[in-house]
Amino acid sequence: MDTFFAQYPTFTRPSASGLVACFKALSVSQAWTPEDEKTAKLNFKAAMVQEFNNRYGTNEKDLESWRNLCRVFGIGEDEMPESITKCKKEIAKIHVNLVDLIELPPHSSGPVTAARIFPTLKALKKYTKKTGKYFSRNDAKAGGILKSLLRKILR
Repeated sequence: MDTFFAQYPTFTRPSASGLVACFKALSVSQAWTPEDEKTAKLNFKAAMVQEFNNRYGTNEKDLESWRNLCRVFGIGEDEMPESITKCKKEIAKIHVNLVDLIELPPHSSGPVTAARIFPTLKALKKYTKKTGKYFSRNDAKAGGILKSLLRKILR
C-alpha cells in the first residue's frame, strides 16, 4: 500500500487511519474529478489485492500459505490442520474482514485481535458495509487464496 500512496508525494498519510479512511483523505486532498476518483479507486483496490497476495500468497494449493492464515486467525500450532481442506474448514468458521488483515503491520505474525473477529457472518457484513472495507469478488488479479476467502457481503 505504501507504493500506492507514494504516487501522491504532496499527500501525508495519516498514521492512525485505516486504508479506506486514508483513501478518502487522499481523495479530498487531491480534489479529483469524479472520473479521476473512479480511476484512483480502481488503482487503490488493485493495490489492496496486491498487498493481500504478497502477504498471504496466491497459490491455493500451498498448504503453508493456508497454515499461515490459520496462525493469523489465531489457530495455535497444537490445533493446526494437517491439510488444505481442513485449513479451509477452520478458516470458514472465522468471520474476519480481509481489509483488516492487510491493515495489520506488514510483518505481524501474531493473531488478529479479538475485536476484529466477528461472532457471525451477519455482524461481519454489517461492519463491512459500514466501513466500506471490502474486496471486489470480481477482481481479476485476486489470487486463488483471496478468491476462496471472499464472501457475499453486499447481498
